[in-house]
Amino acid sequence: MTTTSARQIVRNATGAVTGLVTGIVKGSRKDAPTESDQATAAPVATKQARLLEMLKRPEGATLEELIAVTGWQAHSVRGAISGTVKKKLGLPVTSGTVEGRGRVYRIGGEG
Repeated sequence: MTTTSARQIVRNATGAVTGLVTGIVKGSRKDAPTESDQATAAPVATKQARLLEMLKRPEGATLEELIAVTGWQAHSVRGAISGTVKKKLGLPVTSGTVEGRGRVYRIGGEG
């Protein structure tokens, strides 16, 4: 193979890859939701929002329930309760043992 033909192969390959990438990007832009679609779409419940909802319930939530909803590990759930809920949001979190459930965490209320 000569140097000229190797350069031509590289140019052709580069052009092909550029064409593929351009097609992918243009296709994704066309399929992207417009502003009106985004305004009517249902809000996405974040894991943090689900954690807060569960802690605000009168019955509270156990660590196992919070792990199941968020998919986080136990230390991450406890860290979110301590760091985000208590410190950053300033919400009072109580915990207490409930017979048959174990330790239950709540925002406000009695432990």
